[in-house]
Amino acid sequence: MYRKEFINDFSELGEELRKGLTKGSFGPDMEEAVKSSETNNSLFTKNMILSAINNICQKYLNKEKLSGWLSRYPSVDKPLLRKCGILMAGNIPLVGFHDFLTVMAAGCSAEIKLSSKDPFLMPAISRLLSYINSNWKERISFTDIIDKNIDCLLLTGGDQALSFYRKVYNGIPSLERTSRSSLAILTGKETEKELSLLAEDIFLYYGMGCRSVSYMLLPRGYNIGKLAEALRPMVYQLYSEDFRQAYRYQKALLLSLGEEFIDAGFFILRQADSFPPPLGVVNYSYYTEEREIENITGNNRNLLQCIVGNYLPFCYIPFGYAQKPALEDYADGKDSLNFLMNFM
Repeated sequence: MYRKEFINDFSELGEELRKGLTKGSFGPDMEEAVKSSETNNSLFTKNMILSAINNICQKYLNKEKLSGWLSRYPSVDKPLLRKCGILMAGNIPLVGFHDFLTVMAAGCSAEIKLSSKDPFLMPAISRLLSYINSNWKERISFTDIIDKNIDCLLLTGGDQALSFYRKVYNGIPSLERTSRSSLAILTGKETEKELSLLAEDIFLYYGMGCRSVSYMLLPRGYNIGKLAEALRPMVYQLYSEDFRQAYRYQKALLLSLGEEFIDAGFFILRQADSFPPPLGVVNYSYYTEEREIENITGNNRNLLQCIVGNYLPFCYIPFGYAQKPALEDYADGKDSLNFLMNFM
């Protein structure tokens, strides 16, 4: 049966990638893809690429997790003669892998348009999968322009990009996800460990992901200097020259404008209620009453991907988990597998 083959092969893919993570190097093809990605994109530093691969292995490519995920959907007994186009973003390494996994789980073929920012990793992983089972090679293709005769489309982007693709693929069923960012709500009672985990939520992938915390709500009177110190150790994982240049530029810009900010040495903390801020900047604002939190989260519902912290009932992602989505954590809360199952 198709589902059994899917679970077995993708679990084996996870095992192969885990071996590379454990050894510190992959096979020649995957290793070359990692090196090419670093050269192509300054924000795709090796530690960030390996972090993305590790989360895919831990959260997605596991027999029990795959079986549990698929048990809630109708069974797919054989491959379908349907082709799904995937327009992959390139803001963080392998950000489109979940869409790819979902299309394969639904029994469709995938026609993938890669981002110029991330053109090497996904093809290398697909070749590894095809090495495990050559049947997958026939179901995966990469293209510069997705055919207008596809059966459906998965895409993520800003308003301008989505408007463009709606016109190009007019009439084709599509699942659209918008550009979003994430918020953390602090109470002032966080432990050092929790603040250390918050640093990962903010800076992993240089803050470029839709699940990256770029804005914080702090209780009035919060010691912002202490927060900056707690986040500072993350500097040792951030060695992208693009990120450093962005930080220096934003610092110079704010100085020239006479705006107040806190220079944390490798990023800017700025009191502002807009998000997402520019690269190298983390915004924050204060709250006094719960009503203020309700207003901010309610008014920005369509701009938020995650709300991180311990403040119930607003927060639903614990510190340190913003960048570790599970199979069920669909972007924008839109169930892509359900979309594909119903469409078929």
